Amino acid sequence: MICFDLINVQKISEIKNAHNHDISNFKHFLDKPNKRDLILSISPNDNNVRLWNLNTLEILLDIKDVNKEGSLYSACFLFKNNKLYIVTTNCSYLSYPEPIKIFNNRGYKIKEVKDSNDNTYFIDVYYDTKNDKSYIITGNNKNIKSFDSKEYSVYNEYCDINRFDHSSIIIYDKDIKQVKMIESCTDGKIRIWDFHTAEIIKRIKVSDIFIYGMALWDDNYLFVGCKDNQIKLLELNSGKKVAEILGHTNEVVTCKKVHLPKYGDCLITQGLYEKEIKLWVSKKLKI
Repeated sequence: MICFDLINVQKISEIKNAHNHDISNFKHFLDKPNKRDLILSISPNDNNVRLWNLNTLEILLDIKDVNKEGSLYSACFLFKNNKLYIVTTNCSYLSYPEPIKIFNNRGYKIKEVKDSNDNTYFIDVYYDTKNDKSYIITGNNKNIKSFDSKEYSVYNEYCDINRFDHSSIIIYDKDIKQVKMIESCTDGKIRIWDFHTAEIIKRIKVSDIFIYGMALWDDNYLFVGCKDNQIKLLELNSGKKVAEILGHTNEVVTCKKVHLPKYGDCLITQGLYEKEIKLWVSKKLKI
């Protein structure tokens, strides 16, 4: 596990053997009361979730053997009632997938939530500041679901006509009248949902190939990483593709927007199995 200084573009720390196998996912949480950055690392093959203090590189939690079988594809932080929890998923092709699991900040499992008999690929959390409520959001090979984190009951199911694997979501709640959920999928489409009513607002056809990670640039522009090794820029209002960015030799699985004092708004991307990440400066994006 390597930590980079993006401003000076250099490696500042490294944890060797952070996991016994490949690390597939990271999640960050800013622990303001304790003035520390927390990192959640996930390895699907060793089936472990580890919590790190990024400031000291100290491991705080090591939750082993999260699932009895299957791959640990994703995990995330859940913060509610001034307490921090960890939520995990499971994907198994051998039998029925195991439930979503919730662990407290000491690594003890406190709850299991059944998410039908479909494999769950990713999990995320949306905090509704207006109503002071948190929602757990999962994506599988059938639909996307949101759960009320208070009762852990299903809040909504977001179902379209066809079944495809869902890759990632972005919640956009700057609109006063409507909370929107932007979803990427392996059928080459972007879908925009009304989060609270589960109605589709818009479908955007990007291509006939897989779409993975996304980055919402502003109110109207969305970057998506695609299986054809390209980053595509979409205009959400019109649904048109306005640019394509080349620069990867493999499928672009990660897209993130960051703000750096030196460069302003930037885009971070990574290709599958590539040994480097790319930082795109906004002046070169020509939006």
